Amino acid sequence: MIKLNFELMTSNFENKTIVISGIARGIGKALALQAVKLNMNVAGVDIREEALEELRVQLASNNCKHYLQVVDIRDAEACETFINACKTQLGQIDMLINNAGITFIAPEKETSISATKNLMDINFMGTVHLSHFALPEIIRNHGTLASVSSVAGYSPLLYRTAYAASKHAVWGYLGSLRAELRMEQVQVLTICPSFVNTELQESQQKYFKNSTQEALTPSMVASQIFQAIENRKDLVLIGKTAKRVFWLNRWFPKLYEKIMIKKTKI
Repeated sequence: MIKLNFELMTSNFENKTIVISGIARGIGKALALQAVKLNMNVAGVDIREEALEELRVQLASNNCKHYLQVVDIRDAEACETFINACKTQLGQIDMLINNAGITFIAPEKETSISATKNLMDINFMGTVHLSHFALPEIIRNHGTLASVSSVAGYSPLLYRTAYAASKHAVWGYLGSLRAELRMEQVQVLTICPSFVNTELQESQQKYFKNSTQEALTPSMVASQIFQAIENRKDLVLIGKTAKRVFWLNRWFPKLYEKIMIKKTKI
């Protein structure tokens, strides 16, 4: 596990503003709390008002300048309004981490069209909405745009046709955007963690043999994300599974498929 030296990193992050989607729980909350240690201003959106209020109290108690709002990222207009308000409230936007997302686990024959559309609207279009409206500020500040994809963003995953499609879309969007913004000195970071001990992980136990005890913690993931931002990386694979799957599927896709099926139960 990577341990951050916050004293050394603070100078690169201090007084900068970070925007995080899905900020109220899991990885998003862990990112927000680590941003406080780096003396950053924190903005974020979530749809869970009660959890958002709990985080607001925590940030205020740490004297962190913050702006948190309930926003449905499927709504482009609401995302634009929020980003504009961030600039007004906090002065600038230096970093955006698209973390919000949902999963859906079922064989394709049990996956409705509406479920697939909802996954794409949240996991992919939600990323596009916030990125599109935040980009002018991020370009102006030579900042960072990061998004959470997944192991499923670069490899097949059984019973997750719609989820994998949404995360592959994020992977493709960021890859093209990275090339487009390279000359603008903007970091575009793709984040691919292994299974993380969050609500998403707990919901998949019907099919997957790996337990929450084997999963990464949100704080571990958040630490490695900040380390990747510090080092201006394009891609961060978090956890042993993410690294193994990346190379195994790239070079031995048939073998990867056999192993994946074996580790998955109906």
